[in-house]
Amino acid sequence: MPNLLTEFQRLADERCARLAKLPFAELNNHPLDAETIKLGGRTGSLATHVEHRPDGSLRVVVHGFLEFRWIPFMSNVAVQGFYKYPDGSVRAIPDEEANELD
Repeated sequence: MPNLLTEFQRLADERCARLAKLPFAELNNHPLDAETIKLGGRTGSLATHVEHRPDGSLRVVVHGFLEFRWIPFMSNVAVQGFYKYPDGSVRAIPDEEANELD
């Protein structure tokens, strides 16, 4: 089971890393996207949220849910995110803030 959760978080981390490499303008127009995934016989989803911040930055969050196999109303959560600035710089979302997102 832990390997499955590690793999799930890795998928969120990889998606986030790919997004962080995109130019600001491309992220600025990035639509909400979600994909359904199958992992170890469990169904889940990974979604990307791009939020415009008052300071002109973008907050990009990859949020995932992986359903428990036998308890359908419960799920594991994977969250990863960053801030992207118009000058192209990137800053990780602090852990405290990321924990509030799940």
